[in-house]
Parts: sequence; structure tokens; C-alpha cells
Amino acid sequence: MKEQKFIYENSTECWFEDFATFAERFGKRVPLNEEDFYDLIDKFQNWTLSGIKAKNGGRIGMVDGVIKYIEFTAEVEIKR
Repeated sequence: MKEQKFIYENSTECWFEDFATFAERFGKRVPLNEEDFYDLIDKFQNWTLSGIKAKNGGRIGMVDGVIKYIEFTAEVEIKR
């Protein structure tokens, strides 16, 4: 997303980028199979500052152990 021309440079905050880097530390690469994803997302939310902040800030939407949404922020330049 941050490569889009309407996104201001250095204005994005996306925990998923940190998650992808975290997964690589376990020898995994995004996209992950479902089992690996849920194993790693659990570790990420509980072991890393970025994951803890995303979980506590409501940016990882888990319902009954299943991810339902993610949230990220970016400043955009879009004119009507």
C-alpha cells in the first residue's frame, strides 16, 4: 500500500509489515498457510511490541480465534 502515489511518504503504520518480518525469523514467508499464520500471529501478538500494540489498539480483529479484520493507517493526498 505504501508504494501507492496517493500515500504520503513515511506516513504509513502497518503492523502486518512487522508481522511479515517476524515470520521470516521462523523461516516462513507471507503468504502463509492457515496453520502457520495462526501460530505466528499468536506469537506476534504476545511476544513483540508491535504485535502487542496492534492487539491492544484493536488493529488486529480476532473473533473466537479467527482473524476478521486488520487496521492500518496512512496519510493520503486525494482531491475531489
